[in-house]
Amino acid sequence: EGNFLNILQRKTLYNNLNKCFDRAGIGIAEVFLAPIALADCVLTDTEKRMGCVLIDLGADTTTMAVYYRNILRHLVVIPLGGSNVTKDLTSLKMEESEAEKMKLKYACAYTEPDENGTANEEETFTIEGDRKVNAREFNNIVEDRMYEIIKNVWNQVPDEIVSKVSSGGIILTGGGSNIKNIKQAFTHATNVA
Repeated sequence: EGNFLNILQRKTLYNNLNKCFDRAGIGIAEVFLAPIALADCVLTDTEKRMGCVLIDLGADTTTMAVYYRNILRHLVVIPLGGSNVTKDLTSLKMEESEAEKMKLKYACAYTEPDENGTANEEETFTIEGDRKVNAREFNNIVEDRMYEIIKNVWNQVPDEIVSKVSSGGIILTGGGSNIKNIKQAFTHATNVA
């Protein structure tokens, strides 16, 4: 019996990259995949051994690397990231640059409902100048997209590994991991701390 992880790449991209360095007179010692290099920098040996999921929430993509018993068991890149949240926020009649600033300042990946099951409907965020946007509507957009990203990532974790990775947990990195309450959003969506 054997379990294998095959990582595929476009041969032409690899060859073109090598040609560029050859023409520049620069030798390449070794090529690393970014998610594996990131895991080597961020994860401890204990986390890799116990089992964990490393999730890199980038601007354009979200990368997930699953480790168990010191072996990379699964690697997935999903074409969803923080820029999708920004684009969604433009539906509130603001430019993309304004939406990015607002996301960085106010975005919240998960909010606990109050005793009545709803959030404060009166609160607003100032866009620029005297323009305002409803805070609940703003955060609903952020939460909905973040939930979609989290569920897409979590659905990629192989069933036989889900119970094993709960030991080491979920480790978040990347710009998207700075969104307020991102840990609570992951815990809520995955039931893993």
